Amino acid sequence: DDDDDDDDDDDDDYDYTMPKLEHMREFIRSQQQHQQQQQQEQHSRQGKNIRGRNGKSTTTIELSASSNNEWGPLEHAEIEAALQAAATAAAAASASNNNQNHNTATIDNDDDDNDDNADDSERMKKANKRREKKQRKKQKAKEEAQQKAALAAQKKREKAILSWRSRIVSACQSNEYSKLDALLNESPLDKQQQQSDDDIDKHLIFLIPNSIAKNRTQVERGKEARQILTSYILQKSSSLYQTTILRSGRTAFHTACFYNDAQFVRIVASTSTTTCQDSGWTPLHYACVSGSYECMELLLSQNCDDNCHALLSTVSDDTHTWKESDGQGVTALELIKSIYANKHEQEIESHGMALQEMTNYFYSNHQQKKLFMKSLEYNIQRLED
Repeated sequence: DDDDDDDDDDDDDYDYTMPKLEHMREFIRSQQQHQQQQQQEQHSRQGKNIRGRNGKSTTTIELSASSNNEWGPLEHAEIEAALQAAATAAAAASASNNNQNHNTATIDNDDDDNDDNADDSERMKKANKRREKKQRKKQKAKEEAQQKAALAAQKKREKAILSWRSRIVSACQSNEYSKLDALLNESPLDKQQQQSDDDIDKHLIFLIPNSIAKNRTQVERGKEARQILTSYILQKSSSLYQTTILRSGRTAFHTACFYNDAQFVRIVASTSTTTCQDSGWTPLHYACVSGSYECMELLLSQNCDDNCHALLSTVSDDTHTWKESDGQGVTALELIKSIYANKHEQEIESHGMALQEMTNYFYSNHQQKKLFMKSLEYNIQRLED
């Protein structure tokens, strides 16, 4: 009976009012086992004094495992401390998980931001490309419009110049020098500052044949108009009359000497000794052969002593006119002496049209031939002097 009473007293020492006693025992047991494993069973605890809430000593609790793997009775203070420790550990674990989740979310957000930035950059590139393409297309359309407008303006200018040229030719042929003078003062060539010299020369070359006599019989016809046009062309380009080859193979200056157009020779006042493509003659050859003593005198007077000697000694191009005896070219004096002696067909060979044209014109009429031979005699004497 005494043993039963003792057992009853022992049962009264346990507090069976704690609902979480078994759970806490399990938790404390796992913690102690972990601690014992770390200390390698060197610091086994035999017991621990735990004070209650009022600071009083409580019954010692057996913390080490018993043979039956059971735990002693626990006070309220022990359970509360254990619960607080468990709550602290749980809070720390939760905070760690929260920080980890937060960091993971931050990384995910950063990745999302980077993706968004990449998408924005790609959109900006595409927008820039579209804008540049639109600008290029707009610039191309603008350039095409400018080219089209420039072409239209050029065609309009060409049309105006062609009309002006036709009126110039008409005024020259009818010798309307007052009208011609007015047309030249309103020349569209003077207004085309953007035109090159070649473009202007092209239109001037078209007008050159109208500034010289058509043939010997029309030297006096239209002199006033031709004089005005010749002065205008010389003002625009002084070299065209010596360099432009007409359809006859002669320049305008060679032609004027051949036709005895003394007015033209006087205005141009060239000292040229170049040969032409027709017969390979110099201007002096043409003037002497055609009996144009007035033009011959102008050529001699326009050259100084040195140039005059060169003028007299210049021979024809031997690929066009040459002497049968040696194949060399002939001077103007040798040429007219042969013609005057009526030996030119035996002594001189010429592939040009000038010699044939001259003989056909002057030898067709006896009276005309007589005047021609007289002019040749004067020219021979003048050149010999």
